[in-house]
Amino acid sequence: MMSIARMSRTLRTVFDQDAVELARQAGLRQRTMSFTQLAYLLVLGWWKQPQAGPSALARFAGSLDVQIDKQTVDCHLTERTATWLLALLQRVVAQVVCARAIALPVVQQFRAVFLEDGSTISLPSALQSVWRGCGGSTSRPGKDAKTQAALKITLRWDLLHGQLHGPFVQEGRRHELKSLLHTQEMPTGSLWIADLGYWTLKWLHQISTQGVFFLMRYKAGIVLWLNNERLDLLTVLPQVVGARLELVVDVGASKLVKGVRLLAERVPAEVASQRQARIQRSWQAGQSPGVGTGQLDAGRHQRAARHAVL
Repeated sequence: MMSIARMSRTLRTVFDQDAVELARQAGLRQRTMSFTQLAYLLVLGWWKQPQAGPSALARFAGSLDVQIDKQTVDCHLTERTATWLLALLQRVVAQVVCARAIALPVVQQFRAVFLEDGSTISLPSALQSVWRGCGGSTSRPGKDAKTQAALKITLRWDLLHGQLHGPFVQEGRRHELKSLLHTQEMPTGSLWIADLGYWTLKWLHQISTQGVFFLMRYKAGIVLWLNNERLDLLTVLPQVVGARLELVVDVGASKLVKGVRLLAERVPAEVASQRQARIQRSWQAGQSPGVGTGQLDAGRHQRAARHAVL
């Protein structure tokens, strides 16, 4: 855990030095305020009042010993400023958001262990030209549509080294696999973990060929091959509670991902019932379930991980 004194030094460096460097990279022009003052104003001002507009921010500037009018503040509220603030956030996250490295032998055999996920934030429909949502209902008098504009945030947490990569932002309608994270190659010998929302054979094939392991649940309906013969998974799954199955299979109709280690375990009926209830609630709420329906119907817990010799 970072001490208060170290945190203070780190944040002062970010505001006093990094903010200036990143502002120049973003192409910002220094006006009445310095880049450091602008960073303090926007970050602390919106921290205190997230909905603050130019007038409220101008009033808040007085607490920072900065005299400025709302018109000047408004001139800074541009796309370039937003890009600069995102870069500043990423710089802070890289230095401040950290944890102790995991010392478990099971993960130390990898060069890195990445947990990846994304989250969507609804935005006012006025922002749909910048951050398009998934569409759907339109705005009505007194009620703004929640699906017209949205922001998707994606990130990776390196469990082995205690570091966070991101956040990266994109339109709410774009799939997580379109994140800028996927332009960054992971080290050979690392492990990538994600939920079923990230399941695509093309992506799993890509990271496999780069020497990256992956760990995901089995997705119902995906074709599996064992010894060059198509595998009927339901015929080989354990029938006794607590019994486990381990196979090395090829995945996909065209065997796009080869040498995948498939693990399966039969769970008690009450566990399967809980999972079925959870998936039904997810469907009723209009959300994608977090587990495969085939897994629940059979009352089995399945996980798949790439298996290869590096």
